[in-house]
Amino acid sequence: MAERYTIAIAGATGDLGTLVTRTLLQHPYDQIFSHVRILTRDVSSPKAQALKKEGERGIITQFDPSDEASVDQALNGVDVFINILGNIDDKTKDNLIRSLVKNKVKVYIPSEYGVDHAKINFEAPMLKSKLHHQEIARELGRGELKVVAVYVGLFLEDSIVGAQYAPLLGFDQEHVTYTSVGPPTVRANYVGIQDIARSVARVAQLAIDPKTSSTVPDHVRISGAVASYADIAAVVEKVAGTKIKLESIELAEWKEKMIASPGLIAYMRYIPGAGLMNYENDNHNELVNPGESLWKWKSVEDQIKNLHEQGRL
Repeated sequence: MAERYTIAIAGATGDLGTLVTRTLLQHPYDQIFSHVRILTRDVSSPKAQALKKEGERGIITQFDPSDEASVDQALNGVDVFINILGNIDDKTKDNLIRSLVKNKVKVYIPSEYGVDHAKINFEAPMLKSKLHHQEIARELGRGELKVVAVYVGLFLEDSIVGAQYAPLLGFDQEHVTYTSVGPPTVRANYVGIQDIARSVARVAQLAIDPKTSSTVPDHVRISGAVASYADIAAVVEKVAGTKIKLESIELAEWKEKMIASPGLIAYMRYIPGAGLMNYENDNHNELVNPGESLWKWKSVEDQIKNLHEQGRL
């Protein structure tokens, strides 16, 4: 029988973390990972306990990322570490790297799941910090720690009309007006959260397996759906029968304000609008899901139909 490994997920009880953990607790990952450590601050939380019931391979483990001893204990004997923590400070990130190296973890998937840094053509301190974390992990890992960053662009369910952040991203359904930064025909990357979870699990599998590890690059781009504001408006009009007005903000005007006052939402408007988040022809979909043989990528139309059926459009 092929060697089986121990995998740990930090941030396992969050939205994405829960889906990644559930995926890893299902077949065929039971043939690859003998133990799935569910790392959480509160081992008694309902979310943690619900995950424990998903499969006997799931092990709830207390984990405080700011406590070096806690991190060391949680990563002892771990082969693959998936980081899905939210914003953590640089000291905590450094503690994680030290523990990864100390415990001889073989594969590390850092908390990225956004834009590929190689596509950015402006100074972005928030993003630069994430890239620096990757680079330090590779440097200190000295070839023994494989670091694989996964980039998905925007989460489909969170980033278009009907979503939590939709108004901040220019989707004003109340006034049936969608406002893009840059031309409304510029296309950007959107990936469904379940598809992200499946992709992360597949990357973990491929990266730890000696037979496939060399096929996994340091930077993996996933492209589930690619659409512009005009495309999204057209789908809404088709599904809901609502006429959408398209407006736009000049790219240069937005960039000037963004540089003066940087922030996540400012980046989330500019990067797609500047065409820096389109992985349609430059992705690793075939690596993680060859020919859609493992699952079908969720489309913008799938999401719009779901919203319409729920009465949210």
